[in-house]
Amino acid sequence: MRVALDTTYILGRGAVKDTYNLLADGIVKLLRVLAAVANATLPAWAEAQGYERYLGSSIKGEAVIDWSDRKARRKLLGEIVADADRLLELARQAWVELPEDSVQRQSIVAGAELLGQLLLQDIERKSGDGDADDDDDGVSIRDGVSRDRMLSVHDPE
Repeated sequence: MRVALDTTYILGRGAVKDTYNLLADGIVKLLRVLAAVANATLPAWAEAQGYERYLGSSIKGEAVIDWSDRKARRKLLGEIVADADRLLELARQAWVELPEDSVQRQSIVAGAELLGQLLLQDIERKSGDGDADDDDDGVSIRDGVSRDRMLSVHDPE
């Protein structure tokens, strides 16, 4: 029997997150804003938009994949990035419908900027090369760590 164990330690209130969970946290943060704008509960709005898997305790903990399989990990990453991209488009659509000086519009901007920053710092997008065996949706985790990498959505400092 093999068990995947997240051994990332927590100091104080902020936890250092890996790319999968960090992106999921950014998605949830923007989901909360968009649900509030729509006067809906987070679970109801997330389910209606197809984001219910992000409401669990951990995207990695609830993903049913073989973590030793590189293709499976990259496929999951591609799905998360595609969900983030789709959510950013939903945010843009909601944003244009709101008055320019509204607090809700500012909240959407803040959530979208955060999610966009997470994507830029951790994700490398590759142009399609026509490889039929490529199941990773053209994305991978960026090699190396940016000096200014955001480690937590809840405690960005």
